[in-house]
Amino acid sequence: MKKHVFTFMTFFVVCMTLMMVSCSDDDKNKDDKKSFLIGKWVLVYSYYETEYGSIFEDESLVSEEEDVIVFKEDGVCRNYFKIDDTVYDWDDYGEWELVDDSYLKLLFYGEGQQIVTISELTQTYLTFEYNDGIDEYNGTKYKMIMRYQKVD
Repeated sequence: MKKHVFTFMTFFVVCMTLMMVSCSDDDKNKDDKKSFLIGKWVLVYSYYETEYGSIFEDESLVSEEEDVIVFKEDGVCRNYFKIDDTVYDWDDYGEWELVDDSYLKLLFYGEGQQIVTISELTQTYLTFEYNDGIDEYNGTKYKMIMRYQKVD
């Protein structure tokens, strides 16, 4: 009986150790991804597909700053498009949160909340997908993929 108690206790200690180590790695991974997000990101590729199959693809130069997202460490973000040095097509502020290492919650005060799926996040590139969006003008569903390059 003593042998079984010892075996059980050893098994229990090993399981608890593995659980603590695995949780620690998940937290570290989320912290790494969160630190990758901090900074200025410029749109370099966009893909838009409607439920009826029409597709729009576009590539942009970083220097054009066609669509810029700035993530700050305190959870504040800004999304803007510069026409020239002083005029903006849009300039929206809000909040962001990394829900886990796969989902990013964006709350822009002018556009509302969006939850996007992160498909790529490195120190250089951020790609996310927005599925099942509803176009506010005609009510059709769409899928959108946006790829940003980090500039600072």
